Amino acid sequence: MVSSVDAASPPPEDALVGQLFAERYRIEAQLGEGGMGTVYRAHHTGLDCPVAVKLLHPALTSDPVIARRFDREALALSKLDHPNCLRVLDAGTSPAGAKYIVMPLLAGQELRALLDRPLPIARAIDITVQILRGLEHAHRRGMIHRDLKPENVLVVHDDEGREQAKLVDFGIVKLLVEDAGVEPLTRVGLVFGTPRYMSPEQVSGGKITERTDLYAVGIILFELLAGTAPFDADDAGMLMRMQILGDVPPLPEHVPTTVAEVVRRLLEKSPSDRYASAREVREALESAMLAAPGRTVVAATNTDPLGATVGAAAAIGAAPNLARVPAAPVVMVAPPAPARRRALGSYAPVLAAGVLALVGLTIVIALWPDEDATPSSSAPGEVPLAAMPAALPVAPAPVAGDPSPVGGDPSPPRDDAAVKPAPAKPSTRKSSPPRDKDRDRGRGRGKHKGDKKKVKLGKGFEIEFD
Repeated sequence: MVSSVDAASPPPEDALVGQLFAERYRIEAQLGEGGMGTVYRAHHTGLDCPVAVKLLHPALTSDPVIARRFDREALALSKLDHPNCLRVLDAGTSPAGAKYIVMPLLAGQELRALLDRPLPIARAIDITVQILRGLEHAHRRGMIHRDLKPENVLVVHDDEGREQAKLVDFGIVKLLVEDAGVEPLTRVGLVFGTPRYMSPEQVSGGKITERTDLYAVGIILFELLAGTAPFDADDAGMLMRMQILGDVPPLPEHVPTTVAEVVRRLLEKSPSDRYASAREVREALESAMLAAPGRTVVAATNTDPLGATVGAAAAIGAAPNLARVPAAPVVMVAPPAPARRRALGSYAPVLAAGVLALVGLTIVIALWPDEDATPSSSAPGEVPLAAMPAALPVAPAPVAGDPSPVGGDPSPPRDDAAVKPAPAKPSTRKSSPPRDKDRDRGRGRGKHKGDKKKVKLGKGFEIEFD
């Protein structure tokens, strides 16, 4: 039972519709009815805004213990201020003695409406993490919900269209710390809750702790992933026995084993074997999704009113309709390359051009003819390069008596006198004074000023420099 607007189902007739309740709330329509009370859509005449008014059933209002509990716990609930908890705007007793709670009127639907089939794993994890955030906020203030179920989770959308889960109906919330000097309001044998989502200790009348709510979270998460609750029966007594003694059935095969392990631990029969806090469950779900093979993880952060940063994991890139939590998403990507490595990469074209220029210069120097070089005397049978036509290849003359390289006929002996070397071109450079190399080496002295050093690069090619 939630304060949501559902235009598909017309509200039933009610005597309060059209009446002014508690002198400021104009009752417009009945929205729903549950075991604890009835919820109405109303209009706040003073603030000119829509609200939801919940009235306790007369049978509960007439019980003095429950009436005192309602007053005290309504005051505690008014202190909740979290995006995943429905706030309480007003609470009190009407002049006619009716106990009521006023909440914001939100356009949305119960989580139950989404459970006609299993949800994508990403969306199921996202909704569960938001439920855990709301519980963490309430538990920190000493309050246990005790009646968590899909009907008490309202799914709405914010202004940016993001899906948001809100915990509602804290009507039977238990305070962990009772006021000093006030008698305990939980009586022996009085059991609160819905059997399908009640923990074993809750069914048996044992001690209620934060882990009681975590058991209900496990039931809800199982139902989101499988499309059905782990325990189901038409008889409430049978359901309660199954909560105490029944084995939890396996989840579908497509659910990652890491996520299934979180669900299994949430549904442990003994409270001590479950997670210790809602934060611990949320962190376990984040780790489970990170460890799931083949999953793309999207992390999100949100800061609650206490300033504590909390995160949510929403993973599986292939899942359709990926829901987002009410926070700015941060995609985990590989870290950028170091700045030094990027700087070297930017100089790569310049370095390559420099290397190519150096290689080209070396080739030009190696092929550049030396005008000052004096050709050595040709051996018999050789034609100096300067005497050959430019169009003819340079090749050694065949030796007398050897077969011809072309025709194969023996060639007659050549007249060596007919082939004369070309006259050497006189050098215009001044010759260096003779040096006594032995003297220089013996005395360890370097070259004299004006000496030139020659480096021979090939036949007929030399580089001369000071």
